[in-house]
Amino acid sequence: QQEQEKSEPKLNYYCSNMTQGCMKVEDEKEKIQQHEVSCEYQNMRCFNGCTWQGPLKKLSTHVRA
Repeated sequence: QQEQEKSEPKLNYYCSNMTQGCMKVEDEKEKIQQHEVSCEYQNMRCFNGCTWQGPLKKLSTHVRA
């Protein structure tokens, strides 16, 4: 009788910006880290020197205002 190989359960890696609304989930840590670099929910500060900060996806709207 052959013993069945026990496969390790796959882990899910959630975007660190999940609390800001990102729903991205990957099964590899490297993939989620790559996503987080350009995640539209990451917190950004305005590059014009004002005090605004918020998600990347709202930065362009702020800059145009």
